[in-house]
Amino acid sequence: MYSPVSADFNAESDVQKCALCCKLLQNRQSLKEHMQTCALKTSGLKKHHRCPFCSYEASFKCRLKAHIGLKHPDLVKDFINFSS
Repeated sequence: MYSPVSADFNAESDVQKCALCCKLLQNRQSLKEHMQTCALKTSGLKKHHRCPFCSYEASFKCRLKAHIGLKHPDLVKDFINFSS
C-alpha cells in the first residue's frame, strides 16, 4: 500500500515530508491533514516538469529530481548543469 510518508523520514525528528509534493510538515497529524487536500490538488495538476533524458513528466520539480536520481543516476551531473 502507498504511504504518504517518504523514505527519508527521520524517526528522531518529528518533521514529515509529503511524498506527493515534497512539502515538509511539523508532525504526522499535519501530514495527515495536508494529504487530504494534497491528493485532491495533485490529481488534476498538469505535468510541467519534463525529464530531459526520457518521456517522464512530473507535476512537481522534486518528483522529477527523484526520478532522475533513480532512473538516470549517471546523468545527474548533466541535469544539475541543465537546470541551473
